[in-house]
Amino acid sequence: MPQRVPSLQLPLPRSEPAREAHRQLMLWATQMVSVLNSLSADPGLKDSGNPGSAATTISFAGSDAAIDISAVMHLVRGGTSLATIHPPRGFTGAFFLIAANPFTLNSNGNVVVPGGSTGLQTGEMVPMVFDGKSWYVSVPISSGFVIHVKIITYADSPYTVAPDDDVIIASAGTAADTIVRLPQATGSARLLDIKKVDANPYSIGLLAAGSDTIDDALGQLDILARYTSYTIIDYAPGKWAIL
Repeated sequence: MPQRVPSLQLPLPRSEPAREAHRQLMLWATQMVSVLNSLSADPGLKDSGNPGSAATTISFAGSDAAIDISAVMHLVRGGTSLATIHPPRGFTGAFFLIAANPFTLNSNGNVVVPGGSTGLQTGEMVPMVFDGKSWYVSVPISSGFVIHVKIITYADSPYTVAPDDDVIIASAGTAADTIVRLPQATGSARLLDIKKVDANPYSIGLLAAGSDTIDDALGQLDILARYTSYTIIDYAPGKWAIL
């Protein structure tokens, strides 16, 4: 078991700014002590059952959902997207979110995300800072360098790209194209690699969502030649680009 962490002792403040700094520091120290003292010797990514623990899991459902946090770190398991985080009363400072499954962080509540949204993969940790009004999200930190490869054939067509797809290895049909439906472009900076590996005389068709474009072109981008690959990036709302 870890050693017990003592509480922080500070001198008495003598001015209003010093008192405010004192209050913020004591709040932060109390949260850190609660988190550290609640962890087991080998917490891993398990729910300790202690509401003050960094390993406690919070769940949400649906789109642009909200959660209530009680510590400086939580595992978060959810549905489609998270947009609002309710901190404890009087809280400002850092919070660390660990994604327990793939979902999206959206700027449709009090969460501020570069580009408006970012897709999280299982095990990614997201540092963020609360200024009393909004959460400012940093770049997700991956728990490893795992690339998710999806292999599809014409039997899977039309295939809708999943949130954790990084590379798609595709085969066309003997009498028709294999269609790959892209997610809506939001400016998330997501990269996606697609490669055709068969010799059939039909294409792997990349189909953008709605009015989205690929290199400013509407409609389907066809990959016809065997062993041809494309890397595309979601670089702006409604826009994919070929790299």
